[in-house]
Amino acid sequence: MAQSLLTGDAAYLRRVLTRVLGALWVIDGILQSQPQLFTQAVMTNVLVPLVERQPHWFQHALLWGDRFWSAHVRTGNAFLGIAEIVIGILIFTGAKNRAGRVGLWASIGLAAVLWYFLEGLGDVITGYSSMIYLFPGPAFIDGVLAGVLLLPERLYQDGSIRRGLMLGVGIVWVMAAILQALPAASFWSGGRLGGLFGDVTMVGIE
Repeated sequence: MAQSLLTGDAAYLRRVLTRVLGALWVIDGILQSQPQLFTQAVMTNVLVPLVERQPHWFQHALLWGDRFWSAHVRTGNAFLGIAEIVIGILIFTGAKNRAGRVGLWASIGLAAVLWYFLEGLGDVITGYSSMIYLFPGPAFIDGVLAGVLLLPERLYQDGSIRRGLMLGVGIVWVMAAILQALPAASFWSGGRLGGLFGDVTMVGIE
């Protein structure tokens, strides 16, 4: 598998990316069915802290989304879980047919909404972003992969997609290292790192 990807088998690369993205959306949808996600715990332990550390100009839009989610947490979470599974199934049908392309465009649209409202643009503009928590963000990855799968076949054939993906992954890791090392982010203290893991588990940290 790894050898086929590295040697530039265009059809194989596209097939693997399609299956990976479809699986990610289906898994996201299944995880969305966790009982605690149908409660206000998401607001208290994840979304509210996310908004509080954003710049003032960005908080207004996020607060609108949070109020909407808080008022419709059960129906909203159920709809989101179903939508994610449906998108994943559509993508599994293949990136070249109509159903698959509908799924890919839906992936980009939903990913953009989630990345903006629920992930705060990967937390990058706060100066406290970390790959442990939100950087670059699951929704960002889903959206980028969908965009890659919508690109013309010729870019797969000439190796542009493979080289671009390798470069992109490298850039993400370098950015993650830089963000993790920024003194202002306070990641050099155990309390701050522990808080990140508390946010991920939605139970906070004592």
